Amino acid sequence: RLGELEAGVRKVDASGLHVSLAPAGDDATASGTTMTFELVGQDRPGIVREVTAVLSRLGVNIEDFDTAQERGAWSGEHLFRAAARLTLPVGVTCEDVQGALEAISGEIMVDFTIAAGC
Repeated sequence: RLGELEAGVRKVDASGLHVSLAPAGDDATASGTTMTFELVGQDRPGIVREVTAVLSRLGVNIEDFDTAQERGAWSGEHLFRAAARLTLPVGVTCEDVQGALEAISGEIMVDFTIAAGC
């Protein structure tokens, strides 16, 4: 159904948004160390952008990234939660990722929990 997808993309492009299609190829399986983390903090714009920018700079592949918003049990404030599963490239350690995330945690006001056994 590739033709249908391409036709749909052309319709989107006609409305002013540019969309590109690129084949994934046969080598879609990432190799490297797997790492997971969770974060929680007061909800505000930009948390996902900041976290993914840090991961991108390290060359980390984001395999899964789930987010949710909820009310805090005691305060009733909006909380932001995320859980991610990552594949680290060769040469990048769990400690590298943890250090980079912790470096921005104060700025974006979130707490990270790195899964044990990374």
